[in-house]
Amino acid sequence: MSPRTISLGTVLVVGGCGFLGSHVVDQLLNFPSEDDLPAGTKSAPSGTPQHAPSSLSTAPPSDPATWEFPSLRERYPSYTATSVHVLDLRCNRNRFAGATYHEGDITDPSSLLTVFRAVKPHVVINSASGMYDAPKHVLQKVNIEGTKCLVEVAGGVHGDWGGKCKAFVHTSSASVIHDSVSDLA
Repeated sequence: MSPRTISLGTVLVVGGCGFLGSHVVDQLLNFPSEDDLPAGTKSAPSGTPQHAPSSLSTAPPSDPATWEFPSLRERYPSYTATSVHVLDLRCNRNRFAGATYHEGDITDPSSLLTVFRAVKPHVVINSASGMYDAPKHVLQKVNIEGTKCLVEVAGGVHGDWGGKCKAFVHTSSASVIHDSVSDLA
């Protein structure tokens, strides 16, 4: 099985210096990577027959140490010809070589337009979120107002930025509705 190659064009990861966003950036730039796996955990070499137990089998499972799986490079696409840009309020942590960083405020349309005009993203991945223990008004501003502003700028509501966003991926957090203390019930 040969890996698929996918070009996402120009990707803008909003909140890309935070926990989730920085992992998205890392995956876009470096995935798949098996180079750092501990010895003995690497997948079978390319071309090796792959066998895994069937979940419907009534036979007892064989020794998992004998299972062989395709490598990550064979199972997942390669994101070649993909340019990765990061937008964050402050770009001083969780930085990766190969990404271009832009500071801006997602609650300010003019700040967003400046970045969108410079980047012209095909794909926007929004992972921006206030810290789970931030005051409620900060969570409201970032998670609700910021997301609304970001969607509006990406869609051209606040002015032409010279491109068209083909995909918008949004993540959210329980911090929008949860106080991090009481049960969610």
